[in-house]
Amino acid sequence: MTSNTTKQDALLDELRKGYTNPKDLLGEHGLLKQLTRRLVERALEAEMTAHLGYARHAPEGRGSGNSRNGKSAKTIQTETGPLVIEVPRDRNGAFEPQLVAKRQRLPAGRPARQADWALDRVLRSSPGDPQSAVCHQRHRITQLQPAQAAQDPRRVSER
Repeated sequence: MTSNTTKQDALLDELRKGYTNPKDLLGEHGLLKQLTRRLVERALEAEMTAHLGYARHAPEGRGSGNSRNGKSAKTIQTETGPLVIEVPRDRNGAFEPQLVAKRQRLPAGRPARQADWALDRVLRSSPGDPQSAVCHQRHRITQLQPAQAAQDPRRVSER
């Protein structure tokens, strides 16, 4: 465990070398966004390799009937904001990525509605506080009948 932590700390120190401004790390084109994009793209490449059954440029892929067919750009929503990634394609169009599914803008594991995600984040920051306006409003909405909740003007609209 300690060896792993030491390696990770050394890697992080090497990555942040030369960065002096917080925007260089956390800004629009900062290190965090670059690392997130590269990690997601590599995970999608690994999914493609598993789907096709052979690695990129491997001889066993020749004449297999399906192969890599470039990439397409896609904007996904992350906790740090919008992120443009490249999603690999296959010739047959049978590749269904699991990390960021087709026609999906949120990575796997994130709630489908941005409003739900934001609300859950706020609730986690103040758990069980009965004075919290957010807790009170959520409790009020869950107590309404479905027809009443749909007519409630204060209800968070779906986007």
